[in-house]
Amino acid sequence: MSKRPWPFFHMQHIIAATITRLKDWARSDYWRITPIACLLIFCCIAITGILNYNTYQNSVQDVRPNSVQQKAEHVRTVNITEKPIARSTNLDGTLQSPIAKKPSNNKSAGKTDEEKEKSAPIVRSKPDQPVWPLAGKVLVNMDWNFHPVYKDWRYHSGIDIAAAKDEQIKAALGGQVTRIYTDSKTGLTIVIKSGEYDFIYGSLSEALVVPQTHVRQAQPIARAGQFPAEPYYHLHLAVKRNNQYVDPQKILQ
Repeated sequence: MSKRPWPFFHMQHIIAATITRLKDWARSDYWRITPIACLLIFCCIAITGILNYNTYQNSVQDVRPNSVQQKAEHVRTVNITEKPIARSTNLDGTLQSPIAKKPSNNKSAGKTDEEKEKSAPIVRSKPDQPVWPLAGKVLVNMDWNFHPVYKDWRYHSGIDIAAAKDEQIKAALGGQVTRIYTDSKTGLTIVIKSGEYDFIYGSLSEALVVPQTHVRQAQPIARAGQFPAEPYYHLHLAVKRNNQYVDPQKILQ
């Protein structure tokens, strides 16, 4: 009978010895005691952890404010801090008195109201906005319109505002009277230069100003009338800007 190889024989003895040890351990009471001891140790550790956590939570709640009012008081006491008055000491150790404020060098102190008005800086106001020369309904707009006398379509370079007979017409904006003339399209007409605008007032019955004079805003300059081409009392108002006609309704307030 041949002998078995050495490695196989060695492993067989190790496995047999291991099985024998397990059988001996199973017959004893260690397999019952060991799990119970581990369970008891785990319970003790868990109970200790729970007690420590509760103690930590109670200590934190004692420090934190419980109500909204306490929180507000807590924030107020933290944010509001009184700054101490800084005082320096003399050489002998005594406190110095607070430094007095220097008198202000306000030149306006002691001046009268008239002197203050004279010394006040001049504030230049913006130019006045054009106003309506008279209160009336717009009869004809700046557009192509059918002419009631000539019975054809013609471009109207301004607007016609309804007026009563000889109703006063006021300057839409102050300026210089440059021309006064009469023609077949607009009748008696006044032209006033107001900055970048040329205001043309037509269909007048009488002019209350003369050329090369200055007029103020809302100053009466003429009276409303009519002429054969447009036989109804009204004011023909046209406005030029840089020699181009613009709609008067867009610049009047």
